[in-house]
Parts: sequence; C-alpha cells; structure tokens
Amino acid sequence: MKNISRIGAQRVGESPPLVAAAARGNTEAQFELAGWLREHGERPTDGGQAFAWDLRAARAGHVQAQSRVGAALLDGRGCEVDLISAIGWLREAAESNELDALTRLGWCYQTGTGIARNLARAFACYSAAAHSEHPAAHFGLGECYHRALGIPRDDTRAMQHWTLAAQQGHARAQLHLALAYVQGWHGEPDYLLALQWGRRAAAAGDLEAQCSLGLMLSGAPEAHRDRAEAERWLSVAANAGMAKAQYALARFYQRGFCTPPTRDTPLSWLRKAAAQGHPKAAFRMALAFEKGEWGAPDKLRAGVWWRHAAELGFAPAGYEVARRAMAGLIQGIPPAEIVELFERSARQGYGRAQAGLGLCYAKGFGVPRDLVRAYAWFTLAADQALAKAKSALAALDLILTPSALVDARREGAMLRVSLSTLDAKADEDAVLVLARTLS
Repeated sequence: MKNISRIGAQRVGESPPLVAAAARGNTEAQFELAGWLREHGERPTDGGQAFAWDLRAARAGHVQAQSRVGAALLDGRGCEVDLISAIGWLREAAESNELDALTRLGWCYQTGTGIARNLARAFACYSAAAHSEHPAAHFGLGECYHRALGIPRDDTRAMQHWTLAAQQGHARAQLHLALAYVQGWHGEPDYLLALQWGRRAAAAGDLEAQCSLGLMLSGAPEAHRDRAEAERWLSVAANAGMAKAQYALARFYQRGFCTPPTRDTPLSWLRKAAAQGHPKAAFRMALAFEKGEWGAPDKLRAGVWWRHAAELGFAPAGYEVARRAMAGLIQGIPPAEIVELFERSARQGYGRAQAGLGLCYAKGFGVPRDLVRAYAWFTLAADQALAKAKSALAALDLILTPSALVDARREGAMLRVSLSTLDAKADEDAVLVLARTLS
C-alpha cells in the first residue's frame, strides 16, 4: 500500500489506488486517507471527510483510527463534540494499548472530561503509556507528581518525567522544566538550563513558552538577561494574539526595558489585551487614563476601565471602584454593591479591600454595623502590614467586650483559614506561578 505521506501536496483524488482501496474497505487505506485530509486538506469539507474515513476504519476495528475518532470527538475536529462517544472510542483503543488513547483517557480521568474524575485511573493510564516512552504520558505523570493528583507531591519525580517528555520534543514539558529550573527546584535557580529548555519550547511554536521565555529573559540576572531577545519573543506571541503576551509587551515598554517602536505602542498592546478580557490590562488602561500617560488625564474613561477590570474579577480594580464609589468619586453604585465589591476583592486576599470591608462593617455602610466582623476583616488586613488596619484593631480592642474580642479573633482565624484554602486551590498549577508573577 502506498503510504499517504509520500503523496506530497497533491490532492488525494490524484492517487486513485489509495482512494479505491479505501472505498473497498481497506482500513489501513481509510486511516491513511483520513490522515492526509486532516493534515493537508484545504477545502472546508476535508475535516468532515477525514473524520468519516477514520470512523469507517474504527468501526472495522482499526485501533489507531479508534483513537483518532475519540480525539476528534473530544475536540470537535470534523464533527460535533460528543464526550460520551469519545470516551467509548478511547476506551476501546486503550484496551489494545494504543498509546495516544491511553494518554487522552488519562487526561479525561484527570480532568473529569466526559467521565467521572478518577485520579488513580488517570495515573494508571499515563503509567501504561509512559512505559512505552510516550511523551505526552510522561508529561501527564509529571503533572500528577507536581500537583499531587492522587499521589504524594514529588517534584523530583515530576522533573524526571518532564525531562523524558521534553527530550522527545514535548513543548509544554520543556516549558515546565524551564520554569522549574528558574524556581530552583534542584537548589539554586539555574537560568542556563531554564533558558535552554525555554528556547526549545518557544522555537516549537508554543505561545505560552514564547511569552514565558520573554519574561524570563527580561527578568533574569544580568549574566543571562537579554532584553532584545525578550522583546522578540514577546512580540511573536503578542502578534499571534495571546493576550498575556500583549499585556507583558506593553509593560515591558512601560518599564523602559526597551524603546517602543512608537509612543502609542504600549497603549495599543494594552488595548488589544484588554479587549480580550485580560484583567491586568484593563486595570493598567484605567491607570493610564487617570494619570494622563497618553495626553490629558481623563477621569471618565478611567472610570469605565476601572469598572471593566473589576467586572473581570481583578481584586485591585474591585477595590479601587469600591473606594472611589464610597468616597463619591464614582456615581451610581449603591452602598450594598460597594460592599460586595470590597468583599469580592477581600476574599481574593487583597489587603486594602479587607481593610475597606472592615470599615464598612465598623461604620454600618451598606451592611448592618458589626464590630466583631469588622475586627475579623481588619485582622486579615493587618496581617499584610497595613498601618490603618492595625490602628483600627487597636481602637476596637478598647471598645469590644472581652467576650466579643474572643468571638472576633475566632472569626478572624476562621477567615484566614478559609482564604488560605482558596489560595491553594487557585495556585494548584504552581509551576506557572513564576510566569504569572513576572507578568
């Protein structure tokens, strides 16, 4: 059978023997034909035809086609998304030890996609595929070890599996290794290895890697810093439409790391990132208009961006809107909504919002006056060394009765525990914390 990869860029229709063999029911020909259509097809109908040929081969028992049908049904490639059918096909292929199917099934168990979440089964699927050195399976095992998914956390084992995947060209494993070396999982940060792996992942076209590499190069120690290269990688990812890279490039220019092509370039990138819902970009837009960074200060436009960033869930923006509304600088927000804005940001761990919420309870602004609850929120704000919160606590110490103080301190301790639990859930993919911090 002539292998489809040898046909080159010509239309499949110009290889009658292959098409004829597929039409006669030859499953290998059907599988090859589907692969060619998926990789080289240019017509709108080619994706659907590829899926149809794969499905015919899968129904006839072709294991790799079964795996590919399952993957297509997961992603909606050439067909409608059908998670239940996807799991069925992946299971059937996995029973024959098809490595891609085992790895995808592991991911489904890990994430609860189309099936009940089962971390033990996810680990088992990844392990079975990794035994045959499947790169994505090694990456999945690394995730399990790093994020303690059904097993104790073991970053050394995570790096071992990511290395095995990275050596086979798995771009996301290369990125995770780069960030792990920057964080110094083996001791001191190793920027030499971090940048080596980061460059390999970025060169493979991974947008997250390109953005992270730009951030690493801009913030690395002087011996490894290269802001010209950082600008190039951030620009590649930004021009590809990645909001995080667009925001990072704008901040790169704003911080004076490199001269922007034009005066308006930073604002242009901020606008593009904000238009995609990047909360920090919306926040920076508000600051820029308020401070007049691109002309005269414009409080009205700044207010619009403050509200937008708050709606996107960015804690500092929620606090700024609430603070300004409470002071009468933003009109039309009722007291109850102001309290809600403070609380939303406070529960994200933002100290100033915690102090603002404490003030609302202390004054009875938008909520019934409750000095015990005020004390609890001031306690959390004081944990972040906010002087006004500490002063408020000292004043409440003189006002509250001993029993009320006991209640207030107990409530503060309970809040502290609940918020630390939320923080842990938010940062469960901790290998990307560095990239988020630098951005």
